[in-house]
Amino acid sequence: MAIFMPLTKSDSSICSVHIVIKEQTSLSLLCDGGLHSLKLKGDMNLQISNPASAHLKITLLQLPADAFRTVLQFKQHPNVAKFAPGAGPEVVALKDPGRVFPVGQSLAVLKWRYAGGELALTFVRE
Repeated sequence: MAIFMPLTKSDSSICSVHIVIKEQTSLSLLCDGGLHSLKLKGDMNLQISNPASAHLKITLLQLPADAFRTVLQFKQHPNVAKFAPGAGPEVVALKDPGRVFPVGQSLAVLKWRYAGGELALTFVRE
């Protein structure tokens, strides 16, 4: 699991690449602690402030095979190369290697979602 520390105002002036990740989780449990439904939505926004850093690739952390890795649905920005979940490292990069990411504006490069309840999870009250 990756942990991202919030940037302070002084940090943001020296960083040339900003990645913002937002996730929403909603779940419904049964009386016995079983999972009734689970929804997960997330998005990754990229903002580059230095043109020298505009040609980059972002390798995502690989999840274990028994986690959400095979059931997550990914949607990339139209100019971002597609990757098949579970088929190796997921890399966020432009389709055309000769192009660069836009500078000075936020770009939603990746979205993901999971909706279902077929995971075998049980929650226990202590």
